[in-house]
Amino acid sequence: MILVRLMVDCLMTKDNLESEIRAATKRIENLRFEIAVEEAVLDRLQRAAKPDTDTQKPGTGQHKPAGPIAALREGSLASEMVTVLMESGDPMRARQFADALKRRGVTTTSKHGLKFMVGIALQRRDDLFERVRPGLYGLRRQERENNDQG
Repeated sequence: MILVRLMVDCLMTKDNLESEIRAATKRIENLRFEIAVEEAVLDRLQRAAKPDTDTQKPGTGQHKPAGPIAALREGSLASEMVTVLMESGDPMRARQFADALKRRGVTTTSKHGLKFMVGIALQRRDDLFERVRPGLYGLRRQERENNDQG
C-alpha cells in the first residue's frame, strides 16, 4: 500500500510540475509580446521626437532642398521622381521615369502600373514638375533654382 501511495504522490507532483512549467512558459510568451510592443512604441516615439530642423543631409555635406521638395515624404513616388530628374539633369518622358524608377527598385501596387502612376504624379504635382515640351517633363524652374542654392 505504501508503494502505491508513493507512486500516486510522484505522479501528482509530476502533473503539478508540468502544469507549472506550462504556466511559466505562457507568462514568458506574454512578457516577450509586451516587450516587443513597448520597443515598437519606444522606437516610434524616438523617431517622432527626432528634430527635423537640421538643414544638412547626414553624411553628405549637401543641404536639404527648399520649397515643395523639402516637404516631400522620403520614399514617396514624387520624391523618387525628383531624385531621378536631379540625377539625370534632363527632362524625361513618363516611360523614361518609369524605367529609371524601376532601376531604383520603386514598385507600385496599382493595377495600372508604374507609368500610369508617374503620369498621375506629373499632373497632380504641378508645384514640382512642369511640361517642357509635349510629353516631356522637368523640375519647375523655381525648384531647380532652390536646389542649386541649397
